[in-house]
Amino acid sequence: RNRPRLEIGDAVYCRVKSVPPGGEADLTCCAARGPRREWMTGAATFGKLWGDGPEAALAAVPASFASQLLERNAPVLHALAKHVKYEVAIGLNGCVWLRAASTLDAVIVANSIENAAHLDEAEAVAAMVGQIVD
Repeated sequence: RNRPRLEIGDAVYCRVKSVPPGGEADLTCCAARGPRREWMTGAATFGKLWGDGPEAALAAVPASFASQLLERNAPVLHALAKHVKYEVAIGLNGCVWLRAASTLDAVIVANSIENAAHLDEAEAVAAMVGQIVD
């Protein structure tokens, strides 16, 4: 009754409950613990990632870099915030959903995140973002 209406290809922010060997992953939009958004169902801030327009995009990065993006001071996200307004949802599987104010901003954010995966130093990341933005 409270299930979201999802279609194949929708981007979903969720928690993986279990993955049986050789089977399909069992996903949930309910928090296992921690803050809950809705008191009645226990649903957290999970669900379909909205923004079907051109200002929303998916970027693919290595899973090891995705966990670096989740750190508080991720250099590429910090550098982007100085130039562009955006929001991201980062999956540990390497999928990064993003939404920006315009198509150009979405391309800038996606390209910056994907390119930063190949750079080691924060200064190099900041310089790369500066070049993409300009």
